Amino acid sequence: MKKKEIAVGDKTVTVTSENQQYFEGNIVVTDPCYFMPEEVWDALCEKVWFPEGITDPLSEGGTIYYDGATILYSSTAHGDGGYRVNEAHSGNDEFGVDSGTMCVITQKHFKLISDEVLAKGLYATVEEFSGDVYFEDGNFRGDLTAITDGSDGDDEEDDEHIDWLEEDDDEDISWDYDRDQEDNY
Repeated sequence: MKKKEIAVGDKTVTVTSENQQYFEGNIVVTDPCYFMPEEVWDALCEKVWFPEGITDPLSEGGTIYYDGATILYSSTAHGDGGYRVNEAHSGNDEFGVDSGTMCVITQKHFKLISDEVLAKGLYATVEEFSGDVYFEDGNFRGDLTAITDGSDGDDEEDDEHIDWLEEDDDEDISWDYDRDQEDNY
């Protein structure tokens, strides 16, 4: 297992190559750039994923341990856009990606490191989840799936995703979404 530790302020961020985690409780699926503190996000990009401008294997996926939180992350197969969690039987099933990275975190751990509002379209939520999640080829699989490579067989939806991405290519949904449309979970 590969492991890197970095200091950010008075805290330590540990990133490992672990590609599977067990989650229990309400969970959030989103791009970690939406809720990670800016100084932590910058340190992850500069010191872990792309040190000295070179791509590290940890940029493909792994587990982040920060401030009591466990975050499973993976790069997506097709980069930025809107994706869907297939097992969101309760809560919101759509999430956004603006950094080419998606993650799974419990709501309890999310609240340890962020006071962001779980806005529809940016954050998918699954209530009362219990199971293993792992990443493979830019997808989350296991007891929860989020497919970003089109292998779910839903070609019509994949075409809509690409059309939506091309139409909104100049907009950054992570910063310009309408706060009046937020849903608190």
